[in-house]
Amino acid sequence: FVPKQAERPITVQVATHDKVVPPRKQHELAKILGAKKKVMEIGHMTRSRQIIDGVIEHLEDGMNLSQQAS
Repeated sequence: FVPKQAERPITVQVATHDKVVPPRKQHELAKILGAKKKVMEIGHMTRSRQIIDGVIEHLEDGMNLSQQAS
């Protein structure tokens, strides 16, 4: 089951050098979910500052949405 519109922001982190989950599939997932995409020039499960920055950005989006609803 994939919701047509989530009540919370969704971010899909796309790893362009991923050999496990093809980037094409990652882009498809983002489209299906209506998600924001964070595209990174990394591989699958790469330890990278980009990933941390992406998670922080996603959390900030959620906080902003929550504040707007108040």
